[in-house]
Amino acid sequence: MILVFVAGLAGVLTMIGKVAPASGIDWKGLMNRDGLKAIGGALWSSLAIESLGQKRYREDCENDEAQLVWYRRPWVMHAATMLGFLGLLAATTLDFGLEVIGVRETGTPVPLWYPVRLLGTVAGLAMMYGATGLIIRRWRKEGRTVQHSFTSDWMFLWLLWIAGLTGFVIELALYLPSAPAWGYALFLVHVAIAMELVLLVPFTKFAHAIYRPVSLFLQALAARGANTAAG
Repeated sequence: MILVFVAGLAGVLTMIGKVAPASGIDWKGLMNRDGLKAIGGALWSSLAIESLGQKRYREDCENDEAQLVWYRRPWVMHAATMLGFLGLLAATTLDFGLEVIGVRETGTPVPLWYPVRLLGTVAGLAMMYGATGLIIRRWRKEGRTVQHSFTSDWMFLWLLWIAGLTGFVIELALYLPSAPAWGYALFLVHVAIAMELVLLVPFTKFAHAIYRPVSLFLQALAARGANTAAG
C-alpha cells in the first residue's frame, strides 16, 4: 500500500510539474487572497462540477448520443459505476469505524435495512448496473469512444463486476441459517479482487480517477489565474 501511494503521488507530482508551467500557472503568484479564491474555485470546478457532476461527459452524450434513452447513456452508466464504488468505499469505512469506536462488532448480524448495510447494497447495485452497461457498450462498440479497447479497459471493468458479484453472493451467505463453507473461500476471492483494484490504481485504467481531476484542476486554475492577472 505504501509503494502504491508513493507511485501514485510521484505520478501526480510529475504531472503537475510538467503541466503547470506549460499552462502558465505561477504558484507564487497565487499566494494571495485572489489566488486562494482562484484555487478554491478551481477545486470546486474540477471535483464537484466536472468529476462528480460530469458536466463535460453529459454534454458529450447530449451531442453524440442524445437518441439513447437516459438510462443507457454513457454518462449515466459511468456515474452509477463511480458513485456506486464510492458508496461501497463509504460503507466499508463506516463499518470499520463503528467497530473502532465500539458501536458494533464485526460479524454482528444486522438486518438488510441497517443503514451501513443498506448503503452498501444500494451502492453495489448501482456499481453493478454501471459496470454491466459499460461492458455491454464496449463489447458492442457503441459510440466513438469505445471503438478500440485495450486489455486495461476490459480488466478494470471485469474486476469491478466480479468484485460486485462476489460481494452480493457473500451478502446472501450472511443471511443463510448457517455460514456455508464456500462463503469463506468466496470471501477470499472477493477481498483479493478488491485489493487488486486498489493496488493497481496508479498503473491501470483506474488511474484516470486520480489524473483526470488533477488535470481538470490545473486547467481551471490556469483559466482563473489568467482572469485574476487580467483583472
